[in-house]
This record gives sequence, C-alpha cells and structure tokens, in this order.
Amino acid sequence: MNWIPFLERLCEEMGFLSDAAKLFAKNCQDLHKSWKLLLIFHTAALRKLVSPYVRHCIANKIQPSPKEFLQYSHTDYIKNPTKKYFMDQVFRFSQGIINFRMAVRRNNAMLLNSAKFMTKELFYARTHPKYQQIELYDHMQYLKMPVQVRQLNDMFISITTSGNMSTGEDFDFVLKEKNKELKQWITSGIPTDSIWQQICRINHILEKIKQTTFKLFGIHSSQTSPKKLDLEDAINAFRAVLRKAKYFDESKASHLSLKGQELDSDLVNFIEKATLKRSYYLKTSILQEELEDLPHMSQPVAITKEERESLEDTKNKTKSMIENEILYLMDNLVEEQVKQNFLEQYRKQVKGKRKAEYI
Repeated sequence: MNWIPFLERLCEEMGFLSDAAKLFAKNCQDLHKSWKLLLIFHTAALRKLVSPYVRHCIANKIQPSPKEFLQYSHTDYIKNPTKKYFMDQVFRFSQGIINFRMAVRRNNAMLLNSAKFMTKELFYARTHPKYQQIELYDHMQYLKMPVQVRQLNDMFISITTSGNMSTGEDFDFVLKEKNKELKQWITSGIPTDSIWQQICRINHILEKIKQTTFKLFGIHSSQTSPKKLDLEDAINAFRAVLRKAKYFDESKASHLSLKGQELDSDLVNFIEKATLKRSYYLKTSILQEELEDLPHMSQPVAITKEERESLEDTKNKTKSMIENEILYLMDNLVEEQVKQNFLEQYRKQVKGKRKAEYI
C-alpha cells in the first residue's frame, strides 16, 4: 500500500535498485530483511515527525511529553496532507505491526488485542476479502468465548521453547520448527511410521547429544540469543532522504510521494474510508443486514491520481458495476417524479442491453 508513497524510495536507499530486487523487497520474500526495513522506516519516520515538536518545546521552554506531542500533532500536522498521512501510517500501522510482534514474543494478550485493533483497517482499504473475513471472525470468536476460555487463551497466546520469556512464538510456528528439528535425524527417503516413532521418542536425547557436541568442539549452537540489530546508519540515511526531499515542506499543498508522484487527494482520509468499508462489510457480509447497495464500497482506496482515474473509468468496469452505479444515483434523486421518469427510461432504453448503452 505504501510502496509508491515512500517505501520504494526507502528500498532504493537501502540498495534494492533493480526491478527484481524491488519486487523481492515489496513482496517481503525475506522476513528478516522485511523486518529490518520496517524498523528502519518506523524509527526514521518517528524521529522526523517528533523533531518539530521537540524544537517547539525547546523554543518555548516546555518539557516534552507523549500526551502533549499528540495534542501538538493534531493541531499542527493536520494542516499538511503529507504529515497527516505519514502520522497515520507511523503511529497507527507500523507501530501496530511492531506491537503485534512484541506481543507474541512476550505473550502479552492485551498488547496483542491492541495491535489487532490498530491495524484492522489495512485489510479493508484495499482488496483483501479473505483477510477481512479472518479479521472479523477472529474478533467475534474472541468476544464470544466463555470467560474461562478467554482467560486461558490470553495466558497462552504464545509459548517459548527456550525458556527466554522474550522469545515467545505462535503454536503453529513452534510445531513447524519441531517438525524441522525431527527431520534432521531422518535419513533420506520416505520415513515409515516406525522411524517417526523412534525419532520422536528419543528426540530430546539426540538434541542433548547435539548441543553437548557443539559445546565440546566450540561450534555455535542454533539456539543462541538473538543478535542486536545495528540499524542506526540506515535510519540516518533515510532521514537524510526525507530531509533532502523537503518532504514535510509546508509550501507543498498537494500530497506527493517521496519520489514526487502525485497521490490521490482523498488518500489522506485513508483510515476514515477504511473504517466505513469495514462497517459496511460487517453489516452486509457477516450480519446479513439488507443495506443500500453502495458501489464505491467494493472499490479499493486509490493511492495515486492515476489509479483513481482508472477506477472511475467506465471502460474498466463491468456492466453489472455500471448498472449498480446507475441505480444508486437514481435512488438518491430527491424528487420522486423525476426518479420514476428516470427509472422508466432506464428500463425501456438501457436495461438488458450492451455495455455501450449503459455508458
């Protein structure tokens, strides 16, 4: 979603220059590299957004605080579409993703629920029907759990196999790693049930022998503590990109990407539009309420001006989509007589005919 606004430029600065390299980064094909890119973006953007507030506090001899910063940003940053959109993406979504990972690693149910709430709009702004369904069913299932079941669920949202309480993992990931661990001791070929049984029964002994051998020969075990990420140079490099582009320049009235491409004027209202789409999807698809058919609810939030034009171009719409829009517009006519006249003309001259007639 944010590839065009600023992530493509970030990846270029980090060395992803060819089309293949950019596609690799965009599709998050390496989770570790993707996590680093997220941290680089989030930290650099956060520092850039906080800097004006800190300078304001120094000039006015005020003690900075998170609460005061949010109040300051809501009055100052809202005037600039670039700042407002950037604020939403950093403080709502990238922070939410980081919180989600932190919650799983530390088995923190409250933080996990908060992270889910913060990031839920991401599934509705664009076209992600499967994730929309998963998000809503997951939320409703959690709310409908009996109290004791919910408490048990909150106690074990993740588990740790190393004993380190900051390295929690989801159950399916633990099973995947355990399965991978077992396969190391199986010879090539299709294992029989007997082989699986033998390996599973003595796996803890084999792993103990493995770790003892590693220690004896001075070989680093795969169960070492996680390495510290040194991203300071990369963070400063991206901050320099933002500064050089004068990305938050107050004189820029239009909303532009970091590479200068014009973004859709309504993109700044991303959260509001996504929230409406989520509410509409919940009522129509989950609760089965009979609501007015709103054609624009099925369209993704446009990122660029060109995408907006493409979405609104009748050449790119099916006959059914055009028909829904016609009926929606006629239904919103105020005068009943005018509405009936249009409906009559529509039934006689347009309905059931070729797409060209609808246009």
